[in-house]
Amino acid sequence: MLRLVLLFVCVFSAHQCQRNLDAERFSSVGKKERYFLPNAKLLKAGVMGHDEAAADLLWIRSILISADFIENCEKKEGDWLYTMLQAIVHLEPKWKSVYHYGGLMMDLCDNIDGSDALYKQGFSEFPQESRFAFLLSTNASNHHDDVDRALYWMQKAASVPSAAPWYSAAVAGLIKKGDGLDSSILYLEQQLETMPPSVLRDFTEERYRLLVHDSLVPKIENLRQKFIQATGRNPKTVEELHIPVPDPYEVKGGRWVLSADGHIRSSIIETKAIRKAQVSEKELLRLAK
Repeated sequence: MLRLVLLFVCVFSAHQCQRNLDAERFSSVGKKERYFLPNAKLLKAGVMGHDEAAADLLWIRSILISADFIENCEKKEGDWLYTMLQAIVHLEPKWKSVYHYGGLMMDLCDNIDGSDALYKQGFSEFPQESRFAFLLSTNASNHHDDVDRALYWMQKAASVPSAAPWYSAAVAGLIKKGDGLDSSILYLEQQLETMPPSVLRDFTEERYRLLVHDSLVPKIENLRQKFIQATGRNPKTVEELHIPVPDPYEVKGGRWVLSADGHIRSSIIETKAIRKAQVSEKELLRLAK
């Protein structure tokens, strides 16, 4: 009888211990504590030659944690991710994928300077890889609105012997229109054709949806302007415009919505914009105290 009582106590204690561990693991405090910032130089010395194994662990940790926030990435999370990625390439400077996908992840976190830095590091380590120069060109065009810089990097990409033939056409497109958006979409389409299901594919698809959305917004704005000219008023609903293309975020529950400023956007993008505005407002209030 005593053994049964002791067994019950042990099982109950183990159960309670596991519940406490789970509560700590999934609490907001635990979530914040997991964002440690490694010092790349000290880490390299500390792993005593096991650079590749340490880089592997940091990469896995970065991917798994960033999967939780990448669609609504805040500045502190983007800064943490950038520090992790820099630690990884410090340990393993010849790991090509970290520069590529790391730059894309920085893009999704709106840390374009971080994205540029990783692509430049990648091109420095792999000058025979035209994609890094191409991605720097698309950043310059789509984010910095710098046609000269975009053209510079696109010409660099096109001059690499292994460059895709259409890179030269992209150079011509930049000269003619000053717009690299179509080239960016084509590049990601080709990437997705050969990518197996993975977290990295999810990141790439998210970036692709955003670029397609940004390419459609000006066309929808033209529809809105034509409606105003024809009726003398702003549209009251999205349905009045008869938009011929679906929201790129439809697979995630998105739909075209009429924003407060009168423009048409995906409901997913609109929600993100509102959330970022709220975060910025809170930060300003904190600094004002």
